[in-house]
Amino acid sequence: MSDIRISIPDPCEERWDRMQPQGCNRFCATCSETIHDLSALTSQEAETLLRKPGKRCVRAEVGPDGALVTKPNGSATQRRILVAVGASLGLLTAACETVPQTSSPSGLIVGTVDPRRGARSVTAVSNTGRIYQAKVLSNGSFKFKPLPYGQYSLKFIDDCGGWEGGRVNLEESRHAVTAPPSPTDCIIVGRVEVERDQG
Repeated sequence: MSDIRISIPDPCEERWDRMQPQGCNRFCATCSETIHDLSALTSQEAETLLRKPGKRCVRAEVGPDGALVTKPNGSATQRRILVAVGASLGLLTAACETVPQTSSPSGLIVGTVDPRRGARSVTAVSNTGRIYQAKVLSNGSFKFKPLPYGQYSLKFIDDCGGWEGGRVNLEESRHAVTAPPSPTDCIIVGRVEVERDQG
């Protein structure tokens, strides 16, 4: 059974808990729209809602695997709904520093993160407190510019704030890492679009 892929290209900054309850949903006074809570629906009910003509705003809880969290319906054959989230967090460029010109050894930190998770960037914080940033490409890969040898703490930034990626001891020309899965689900509110079914 194929997966369904949806996207929330521009997550909303309005807070779900400040919206007026409307049954299982909420009403957003800012945009005068009903926000549908997909976690209160089974995957089949969510698919039916998403397939109706027109666009609608939703509250989507996204699991660490990138799949929409829905109400169980007792069926082991339900379709997964995969969620792609657009960037809404401002990148930490103001806090980032360029790599200083130095004659000390330097190397690359390269790696991958599950692209379904919606990570937009990775930060590396050195032991001296310098912050470096790399963009995560659509295929989940990332690469920092050459960094001085040393220890770095990684953090993966997504629309829910992000998650810690562990420490890297950079002491070679190239150090490859694979992002750990996010330990928590991510809740996003915004206008949703059905992209395509995946076979």
